[in-house]
Amino acid sequence: PYTTLFRSQMLTDDPSWAVTMDKMNLTNNGKFMHCLPVRRNLKVADAVLDSPQSLVIEQAANREWAAQAVLKEILLNLK
Repeated sequence: PYTTLFRSQMLTDDPSWAVTMDKMNLTNNGKFMHCLPVRRNLKVADAVLDSPQSLVIEQAANREWAAQAVLKEILLNLK
């Protein structure tokens, strides 16, 4: 079941596309990354986001530093 694509809408509402702990347990100590924000219990289960396998906070922090570096370069080159 696909939905019409609009900004911030999911392409599908099929729950089999969600990342769950059952799927994570099929990996060889896999890690879950997402740059945030994420739609909890829609795209990914709370159990995955809150697990030791989740790197979402670290990834979001890295994105913040990267955005700051890009902004700094833009501002320095405005001259």
